[in-house]
Amino acid sequence: MKLFVYEHITSGALASQALPTRLAEEGDAMLIAIVQDLSEIPQLEITLLRDYRLAPMVNHTDNIPLQYYWVNNAKQFSHQWQQCLAETELVFVIAPETEQQLTLLQQDILDHDKFYLGCSQQSTSICSDKLLCYQHLSAHKLPTPNTVNAALWMIEKNIHTTTKFIVKPFDGAGCLDTLLFESSQSVQLYLATLSADKLALQVVQPYISGKPISLCLFISNNEIILLSINTQNIDHQTQHLIFKNSTVNTLSETEFSRLKAQKIAEDICDAIPGLWGFVGIDLVLSSSGPVIIEVNPRMTSSYIHLKETVSFNPATLLIEKMHELTNKKLVFL
Repeated sequence: MKLFVYEHITSGALASQALPTRLAEEGDAMLIAIVQDLSEIPQLEITLLRDYRLAPMVNHTDNIPLQYYWVNNAKQFSHQWQQCLAETELVFVIAPETEQQLTLLQQDILDHDKFYLGCSQQSTSICSDKLLCYQHLSAHKLPTPNTVNAALWMIEKNIHTTTKFIVKPFDGAGCLDTLLFESSQSVQLYLATLSADKLALQVVQPYISGKPISLCLFISNNEIILLSINTQNIDHQTQHLIFKNSTVNTLSETEFSRLKAQKIAEDICDAIPGLWGFVGIDLVLSSSGPVIIEVNPRMTSSYIHLKETVSFNPATLLIEKMHELTNKKLVFL
């Protein structure tokens, strides 16, 4: 059975521009982790797109056939992408929500009548828009920061009651372009420097003080599996928040119990129907309880060290449950 595993940053999609080092390293680590886990399923044949500036993933996939399509430029990427879709029916995507990258890739895969092994289009669209996601979560009375379009925030003076604020793109991924401000005045000064077009793409939230954590989930039609609870390591560099890494399954039960984490995951699935496959939830453990910051409709970097902390191969969940989305069922040998 052929499976096209696509990681956006390392795929060659950026072959005509400078490769962002940190994002490429993180993307490659996620790709290696999932491919290494999938390689333990001998019935699979995996296809990859690979940026010409990166090395092949040697010694990671000895158990199964691995086919590379190398990419040197934008034109070649388009051709190789089409070739991979033509040769496989199943596609697993690792890509950021930024600038609709994930939603556009999903749409193209479905337009080619291929099976996208992930969240529904509707849930991907909701989670890729921080304002829309906030509206769904708050409509279900879930704890999440009040989120306002930056242009509207400049007008509505009555919401400026918090001492610290976050400004970030409405479709950002992780901490990318996430800024911390110490006062509403400093937010206003910054937003006043933006063009109307850029202002429309930003959201403002109150800063939630506490311990940043994340959940790694696998969600199927009738089950929500909590794979890990992770501590997020986030640096402050001037105004910028920088995500460094996460430590997987090290949080104590007294800090945040698996029972509470499971309940939050279930509540989020009720609020956003269609979540499926690997999903990440970003939270802050505040003094008043856990607050939902973001819902990531995709595999996140916490997968990189996941297998080291669980007693099974998490990639098998994807293959075991794919029959819920496709007409394919793999019998494990």
